[in-house]
Amino acid sequence: MNESEGFREVRVWWSSAVAHAGSGEDRISGKARGLLRPGTGSVLLRYCEPEAAGTRVETELEWGRCGAGWWCRLTRRGDVRTAFRLVPGHREAGWYETPYGRLPLEVWTRAVEVSGAEERWRIRLQYDIRWAGGPVSRASVNLAVFGAEGRG
Repeated sequence: MNESEGFREVRVWWSSAVAHAGSGEDRISGKARGLLRPGTGSVLLRYCEPEAAGTRVETELEWGRCGAGWWCRLTRRGDVRTAFRLVPGHREAGWYETPYGRLPLEVWTRAVEVSGAEERWRIRLQYDIRWAGGPVSRASVNLAVFGAEGRG
């Protein structure tokens, strides 16, 4: 993960609200430095979330055009490991890794909204996660990506 692979250094700001079935809501936000690689059909963003509660996580987000809308692929590696694809109005298979093995997830995408270009992007994701046929969580994630030297 370096600029020789076509990546550019950027700043990433994010906030998320996750409502858990039957157990309240978590809200987190943060800032980090990341790497962005524009491509022909998609854009790839990598950043490390600051350690919270003793966990280390690298997040990789890829997005591109899908008909008149957008798709997004979210992969998290480290102490928390998960991967799934978000396509508005679709149910997709995903997974969440635990110390006991990989759990299959079902992800229902409510919205993928993307605006921007080059090194300046705004992304809004809304999705529901189900496991074993039951609801697990409802998430809303907002990201802003800015050039490393630009103003946010």
